[in-house]
Amino acid sequence: NGLSERGNHPVVRKPMKQWMLRITAYGDRLLEDLEDLDWPESIKAMQRNWIGRSEGAQLAFEVKGVDASAGKLEVYTTRPDTLFG
Repeated sequence: NGLSERGNHPVVRKPMKQWMLRITAYGDRLLEDLEDLDWPESIKAMQRNWIGRSEGAQLAFEVKGVDASAGKLEVYTTRPDTLFG
């Protein structure tokens, strides 16, 4: 009905893809700039792990019993090989 469960406030859907792209670009820049630092390799490795750059796939699933006009369930996974069990 377009209202929140608590308070019955209007709910608005806003596309936010620009945030993902900007964060990804910034993460890539951080990783690239690590190479120029005169730091021990162990510290650089910790920073790479903290930044957490990952590659995967974005998938969309139709949900049984849900009207197609409501859209699909979109997920991101780094392990698409595990989707079927």
